[in-house]
Amino acid sequence: MKTTNNGLKWIRAGWLGLAASLLVSAEGLAQTIPGSAWEALAEGGAAVALAQDPAAAVDGTGTNATRITISQVGKRFGIVCHDPGIAESEPGQWYDLSFNARTTTRKTFALIVSLESPDGKTVSARTTLPEVGRTNWAHYTLALHIRQPVSKPRLVIALADTGSLWLDDLSVVLRPAAGATARVLALSGVWPVAADDTETGDALALNGAVTAAGVAPYVRNVFLHDPSTLIKCNDEFWVFPTGRGVPSWHSKDLVTWVPGPAIFTNQPPAWVAQNVSANRGLGYWAPDVTYLDGRYLLYFSASSFGKCVSGIGLVTSTTLDPNDPAYGWTDQGLIVASTATDDFNAIDPAIFHDTNGSLWLTFGSFWNGINLIQLDAKTGKRLPGDQRIYPLAHYDSIEASYLYQHGGYYYLFVDWGMCCRGTNSTYSIHVGRSRTVTGPYLDRQGADMLYGGGTMFLDTTRPYIGPGHAGIIVDHGTNWFSCHYEAGASPAVPGQRRASPLAVMPLRWRPDDWPELDLKYP
Repeated sequence: MKTTNNGLKWIRAGWLGLAASLLVSAEGLAQTIPGSAWEALAEGGAAVALAQDPAAAVDGTGTNATRITISQVGKRFGIVCHDPGIAESEPGQWYDLSFNARTTTRKTFALIVSLESPDGKTVSARTTLPEVGRTNWAHYTLALHIRQPVSKPRLVIALADTGSLWLDDLSVVLRPAAGATARVLALSGVWPVAADDTETGDALALNGAVTAAGVAPYVRNVFLHDPSTLIKCNDEFWVFPTGRGVPSWHSKDLVTWVPGPAIFTNQPPAWVAQNVSANRGLGYWAPDVTYLDGRYLLYFSASSFGKCVSGIGLVTSTTLDPNDPAYGWTDQGLIVASTATDDFNAIDPAIFHDTNGSLWLTFGSFWNGINLIQLDAKTGKRLPGDQRIYPLAHYDSIEASYLYQHGGYYYLFVDWGMCCRGTNSTYSIHVGRSRTVTGPYLDRQGADMLYGGGTMFLDTTRPYIGPGHAGIIVDHGTNWFSCHYEAGASPAVPGQRRASPLAVMPLRWRPDDWPELDLKYP
């Protein structure tokens, strides 16, 4: 995917600076290129050749481009840097990579960039560029966000096919946590960036300057997990989280929340026992709710932890107020299910009503990522005869999708990382946008979310750890962004799994039509 550098000041460096060709196979020992921190990567029978090619340089000045030739595929192949500038990777750090690439044919390459343990078994961060290389030079950028700590990590740029790819002017910029000075990974090490090239925080992230002090006023004294989008009934706001029978909470001011009734109190829907037999005890996950044509439509999922035998159901009611004589939920049955042989997981539903009148549902967790189906706008169920599933986003650990429409774009919010581990949770919220509801969804660098793209929207700001399950509601002209934090509001009980507070924060839209939190209020 060809992208632009979005105004970042990149440090340009002649790449690899080879004095001779280098061939590395699975049977041979890797050789370090003199004057460079990079070497060929060839695992599982692969054969990789690296060669200096002055004539191919992107700028035509005779500086050296590097040709990577894959003559035999194997388990993995490409290039590797064993000294990427840090002794231990930490969540909150990231790398910005910039380079030029071309091929001699119309063939393109997929590049998988990862930060991992020396043996490759533990992945600290990974992202993908699906289409790199054209007959003409093109410029590419990507961000590699660190999700998991790893000691003495190595940086790998792996290819996905045979052929030759030229690279030139590679810049790898290590960005520490917000407020620290950026560094550039040189050919043989790391050196400080010149003052006029120094960036603090994540230049491409949204909300890179968010602090715990800024978040604190908007963290509510109610503990719940996987909140639905906030919705209003009469003069009260309602939210539905994960829990027994789909519990509810309501508030008149978005600050003080009191518990309401659960949707299911005795018997589970018939489809749960038939489709998800491992789910017992009315424990339902990650509901979402909308109001359409006089009815509240609430979608919820039934599953068991770590399995993809799951289902998403629908219940409806004309009101959310339990004091209203019309109150009561009607089971509308199963909407979509996944089995042990499917490559998707039917959990974490998020309902989206398009301004053109169409109705859509995103869902998914791990497996093949986030998917989209169209629903009947009158019934809230699957369109008769339409079993299409549109893939939207993928990452090693991804779930909790949410779609929102603003201006001329559709915005897809997702969670990366692991939930449900208390203070060890690694949830963070990422976002991309598209001109069409079915995608592709691109982040601020132009990377497709289907191939690991996703601009950081909200990360841990200790003691508020692991934000997840985004939602947006507009009330009296104010945009409110809701989510939960996995832990951190109860410092007396570190790692307490149930201490996941609800947060409701003001949101605004930047001039470039990207969302960001607006934490200027006391």
